[in-house]
Amino acid sequence: KRLSACMSLSSWRLFFLCPALVRAFVPARLVWTVGGGSDIHRALGCHACAVVAADLTRQLLSECSKEDRSLERIERLAGLLEAEELPSGKPKRALLGDWKLAFASEESAADAFTSGEAGQGPLSVLECALVRLQAADAVRAIEVARRFGPFGNEKRTLVGKWSITDGVLRLRFTSAIRGRIDGEVPKKHAGIVHEATLTHVAPKLVLLRSALNAEGSSTRPLVVLSKLKKGVNPELNELRVDREDEM
Repeated sequence: KRLSACMSLSSWRLFFLCPALVRAFVPARLVWTVGGGSDIHRALGCHACAVVAADLTRQLLSECSKEDRSLERIERLAGLLEAEELPSGKPKRALLGDWKLAFASEESAADAFTSGEAGQGPLSVLECALVRLQAADAVRAIEVARRFGPFGNEKRTLVGKWSITDGVLRLRFTSAIRGRIDGEVPKKHAGIVHEATLTHVAPKLVLLRSALNAEGSSTRPLVVLSKLKKGVNPELNELRVDREDEM
């Protein structure tokens, strides 16, 4: 009964942030069972933690989508999610699928997912960046540039391999497709293996930290990827560029 009084989402968030509330509301026999209540995740159970994580994910993606977003709030929400332990087992299965680059705290953090060619010049701007982590270690990084004037949008695709080992995501691109023409990979990707540390993975969200610190910063650059439940093609259709093959 004492637990039922705390079932609102805001209360679960307080439980998550304040272990003292666990000792106050969780029955003593449960606290004893989980080892004195020191581990809040075990005390509340997986369901409660999932509710809190889902709410934090919603808030983070909402903040990332704003034009006037708060970098401080994004970093704080990401930090709360990163405090969760990564799922046991192989994370590769959780990473498979289509993702959208929702946020990058530094331009360097987004370099691994973009060609560097979009948005060059005053008449072109990078509209979106998508990532397909596929089976057989195949990766495709797709970007769409919006061109001003009587020109259609332009799609570029980087093609290569990916892996995840000891919590580090590695991407290596070997070719590029510009429009419908296969060609060489941009110089900034030639012979380079991009690395980022996986700090959080969930059905709708992936958080990565760049291996390099920004100059003068004590926090590693953050990348937020949001899951595209219906794949990349609805995004590409809306931007009026060629579709991708279904996975």
